[in-house]
Amino acid sequence: MQKRYFKARDKALPKGYDSKLEYRLHTTVLKDARHHPVKEDLIPYVIPHTYEYDFLLVVENTMYLIETKGRAVDSAELSKYNHVRKYLNDWHVFKESDCDSIEFLMIFENSSVPTPFAKKRKDGTKQTHGEWATKNGVKWLCEKRGDLKNITSSFELIQKFNEVNNG
Repeated sequence: MQKRYFKARDKALPKGYDSKLEYRLHTTVLKDARHHPVKEDLIPYVIPHTYEYDFLLVVENTMYLIETKGRAVDSAELSKYNHVRKYLNDWHVFKESDCDSIEFLMIFENSSVPTPFAKKRKDGTKQTHGEWATKNGVKWLCEKRGDLKNITSSFELIQKFNEVNNG
């Protein structure tokens, strides 16, 4: 993946200005305006998103959302799962259910595939999808590794998730 190119900041531009236009306007027609807010006056905003899960499963009073993943296409795809997990307890489907808890689980086709944003480590390896999930506290299984072999029910699948990720 090629790195983005950003033009170097103009050294002649006074500190605190992002462009020559901004500087010109502040020194002329907007000289009476406040330039850049203090940290406390920054405007927070959220871009609304929705998440479409692959599977919803209820086993023994726990709701499970299961995401299946062959390969993540970019870093934003994996990071969205961390955001989704933060909102699960407030999700109306969970709140309106009789379930006591909710969990987010992932099943990778091949967990040893490098994540798309991974940088090479000193030993030349890259962070894998499985390592990403472990690092971020996501329970996961891998089809290629054989984790799904001989599993015939939802109950056995959840047992396998717990066995592999808590042992």
